[in-house]
Parts: sequence; structure tokens; C-alpha cells
Amino acid sequence: MKVGRVLLWGGVVVGALVLVVWLGQPGESQPAGTTEIRKRPKIPPPDIANKGPYPKAVVDELVFNFGAMSAGEEQSHEYVIRNEGEAPLVIRPGRPSCKCTFSDLEEKTIPPGDSAKVKVFWRPLAAATVFLKINPVLTNDPNNAKIELIIEGVVETLFAKDPLDEWVLGTIPREKPTELTALIHSTILDEIKMLEFTSSCDELKVDPPVPLSKEELKRLGSKSGYRITAKLFPEMPEGHFMEKISVRVDMHGERTITWLVQGNRPGHFHFAKTSGMGWSPNKRIVRLGRFNAHEGKTAKLFLYVTGLGSEELKFLDIDSDSEHVKTSLGPKLPGGGQYELKFEVPPGSPPVNRMLENSAKVKIKTNHPQTSELKFTVEYISI
Repeated sequence: MKVGRVLLWGGVVVGALVLVVWLGQPGESQPAGTTEIRKRPKIPPPDIANKGPYPKAVVDELVFNFGAMSAGEEQSHEYVIRNEGEAPLVIRPGRPSCKCTFSDLEEKTIPPGDSAKVKVFWRPLAAATVFLKINPVLTNDPNNAKIELIIEGVVETLFAKDPLDEWVLGTIPREKPTELTALIHSTILDEIKMLEFTSSCDELKVDPPVPLSKEELKRLGSKSGYRITAKLFPEMPEGHFMEKISVRVDMHGERTITWLVQGNRPGHFHFAKTSGMGWSPNKRIVRLGRFNAHEGKTAKLFLYVTGLGSEELKFLDIDSDSEHVKTSLGPKLPGGGQYELKFEVPPGSPPVNRMLENSAKVKIKTNHPQTSELKFTVEYISI
């Protein structure tokens, strides 16, 4: 089955950027806490030398393009400022081009013939197709009073997955498995480490992920990626289903990527509700409502079954996660393959809220050759 693909790409949004500028002498390490945004008092520019001898500020590389990186990732780059003049060069931080930047530099003096490193850290907080940030350094060089150190590049989401969140399959065939294909790929990472792949039920099998070929990566514009293939087998219980595929990967740390798989499996069992109850046929939810625990509650579904021929339907095993929810199959009714299916909370059962995530789950094993299992959810409140 071909499933529509939706790529998860970063929008064309110029994201907030965390930039840190640190200036120090060669060989000094990054100061602690440089990735925290802090307010720093405004530092006035140094006095410009008005007579010789003069300092001379020289920077060979003013613009650094880091290419592409992911939102939330931190990178850094060192610039070097040389003093090729005859007097000491004084450098101080200027006002960066965005409010989310700061510098730990108060003032540095570079002797003639010496140099200082300017280390810039940045951590984009959102995707941006293009951004450019300026980090000025103020000097006392009359011919180069403000040095603009520029970083530029593209910020992308760390990975894309296709489809985005889920497969909505509609009605799946009874005769053969339904095949699903998903992609995980990254324009940033040279490698994605696949750690584990699982599904939420036995009828949904996930094959070992296969690395994407060079041709596929080129078509996607990505550096690395995997193809995940899963098969949904006809043994999936009848009715509406919602299952999950999960893959655990290492991409700048471990994370779990999931897809929902939902649809409907037609079958040989059909149901009709009777009065005094609620019934959701797609999800097979029996709703008993609110009742007195001392009195209990009973509800019945009419069950019509095909595919058994002359053989009568039998329940081989009934498994309920609540000892107070009883399920039973009545005798075959006149006029074909029709039965009564009874759900009961016996009188005297304890008061309980069995709604939503606390609902009771019932699994029934049958003698039907094509439908060996039926699943129901039972909701009620007894007081």
C-alpha cells in the first residue's frame, strides 16, 4: 500500500539564537556558564588613539559560515585579532545584533605583534532558512574602531520523518498483509544510530530498518537515514484498531520516534445494541452508564456471525482485566447465525469508576477459523 508522505521540515522562520562571545588570550579556555543569557552593563568603547604610535587591528576572517546545523545544537568558532601596529590594541565588546547575546569580555589589551582569540558560541532555538548575526568588537585603532565578526548559516530540524505522525488506513483487506513504509532521515547528521524497533501488538510486525541508499539520500537532500517497513497481518482483531510503531535512535542523544497506525478490519462478526446501553461499533466500546453498585447492571448485544457454516459459535476463553465484568454468550437464536452477547456487572460489586483509561478490557477466544479473537472495552460508573 502506498502511503502519502509528509516531510517534517523546519518552517521558514528566523529563529531565536543564543550567541555567546568570549574574548581571551590564545590558549585560554571557555569561561563557565557561557550558554546562559545574562544582562551585562553597557561598556563604553575604548578611547581612539589620536596620535602615534598607533595600534593596527587585523582580522583575516570576518565571516564564518557554519553551513547547516540543527535547532537546539550548540557550536562555536574562534576568530583571531592581531595587533600589527606599534602601540597596544585595546578591545572591548560592542552591542551584538540581537538581544539574546552577551559577552563575558570586559576589556583586553593586545601588545604590538601579539594576538587574541575571539570565541563565538551559538545555539539556535528554532529553525531558520537563513540568518546572519553580527558580534562587534570595539577597538582603539583609529582606522578600524569597530570590527564586525559575523556568523551565518542555516538552521534545520535535526531529522525528518515520513509520514509525519500516523497512517490512517481505512479498511484493511482480510486476504493479505498490509505493508507500511516510513523514512527517518537527517540533513545534519552523518549517522543515525538505530537502537531498537518495536510495535504495540503481535499482528503488526516491524522489519529490521534498512539504511537509505546514496540515490535515496541524494533525492531527499539528506546525509543519513533509514527505511522502516512494517506489515499489518490479517489476524488483526476485527473492528477499529489503533496501534503504534516505535523506533529508538541515537541522534545527539537517545530519543524514541513513534507513528500511530489506525484503521478498521472488516470481519465475520456484526453487532447491534439493545436498549439501556451505549455502543461504539468502530472501537467496540460497551457503555453501561451510571448505576447503583448494589443493584448491578446487565447489557446485551445482538451478535450476527458468518463464515461458520453449520457449526455453532463457541467462546473458548474469556479474559477480563476486571473480575467484576462478566461476559457470556447465549444460545443461538432462531433465524440464522444470531446470538446474544451479555455484559454484566453483578449486584453487590464494589463502587468503581471504569471510564476512559480505567475502562475494563475483555478478550474473547472463539472457534471461528478466520476470527479467533474478539476485543471489547467496557465503561461504567457504579456508586
